[in-house]
Amino acid sequence: MTARAISTGAVDQHGQVIDVLLSAKRDLAAARRFFTRALRAGTIPAEVTTDRAPVCPRVLDELIPSALHTVQQYENNPVEADHGRLKPGCVPHRH
Repeated sequence: MTARAISTGAVDQHGQVIDVLLSAKRDLAAARRFFTRALRAGTIPAEVTTDRAPVCPRVLDELIPSALHTVQQYENNPVEADHGRLKPGCVPHRH
């Protein structure tokens, strides 16, 4: 059986990494854990860009109700490009 980790990353408006979370599941608990940790960076964002994961709107409404939630295609490319460097290290190696 192969273990699979889902990486989620947050970058600020300057492209600096705020937080990265590896999780076995992409569920409400994982999303809440990620956004709670990312908010510890100290800044409340005015806008949050995510993919179309169905759990994101609910968690964002709970934790950052004032933030604009953007889900337009290609809007999260800077985030994907940033944490893409982490993914090769997460792939299980076969011996």
